[in-house]
Amino acid sequence: MDHNETYEDYSETFEECIESMNSIIEHVHNLNPDDETLVKPIITPRFAPVCTRDLLFFLGQLSKTHNLPIQTHISENEKEIELVHDLFPDCDDYASVYKKHNLLGDSTILAHAIHLTKKERKIIKEKNCSISHCPTSNTFISSGEAPIKQYLYEDGINVSLGTDVSGGFDSSILGIIKHCILVSHHLAMKTKNQKDKLSIKDALYMATQGGAKAVGMEDQLGSFDLGKKFDVQLIDLKSQDSSVDVFDWQLPFQLHQDRRDNPLTDLEKVNKMVDLLGKWIFSGDDRNCIKVWCNGRLVVNKLRHNYDDRWVMVEKY
Repeated sequence: MDHNETYEDYSETFEECIESMNSIIEHVHNLNPDDETLVKPIITPRFAPVCTRDLLFFLGQLSKTHNLPIQTHISENEKEIELVHDLFPDCDDYASVYKKHNLLGDSTILAHAIHLTKKERKIIKEKNCSISHCPTSNTFISSGEAPIKQYLYEDGINVSLGTDVSGGFDSSILGIIKHCILVSHHLAMKTKNQKDKLSIKDALYMATQGGAKAVGMEDQLGSFDLGKKFDVQLIDLKSQDSSVDVFDWQLPFQLHQDRRDNPLTDLEKVNKMVDLLGKWIFSGDDRNCIKVWCNGRLVVNKLRHNYDDRWVMVEKY
């Protein structure tokens, strides 16, 4: 940012912004192996009120020159929206500011997006941008409850999840999954419309496929489709010191004594898995994550430390 009258020490000059951006792009490029992109920089106008028009235009062009994604904030709170209107009177709304400076596209991630107008939602959809929902931040700062269900199903906008630390207080996407569902319930209480509630399915989509699409990698990540990178967590609800209570009768492959001759149907097994998924989301934490693979590489393996793996269902079955 090159314009911040409230906190001048945070600002750089326009020239410093150019120099630092070129420096980080070169640095990240040199980090990657010749045959693989493991790390990619992202263009980040802090948000419209703290960037001059020259910087916004420059960053929009820089994104196109280097084919880099963009992340910024939009419509986080009502005072911010008023400030944007005062600073950019030639633009109809907040989204139009970014559109005018060539910052909206299919690799743009717009954080918060709580108070979007119908016109702004149309622009965001037309430009194929993604919204990053930050429920803990929006709650902690008391900015409002974003109508995410509407964005997903009525407006057809892709939505991912964001932590927005330190506006938010949790760096775990698992924690954000839980809070995005709770925030949607609070919105439903306010609007008296049960359709505003997000489901576990909605939240998991935003945390996986929605996130992959937001960063322009939906053809590589986010699902188990053949040919995609193997980016996976192995979850064990009975891991050491787990806070989740799981009983034998809740396991989809556990046969009850009175059902030896009448095994569970596929639907019953699926329903049990959905129940276990809910347990993980609302009661689980990092202790339940015992292995992590990134692009097929095993990068976390808690089983190496004398871990009791008797209840690791995914590996057993």
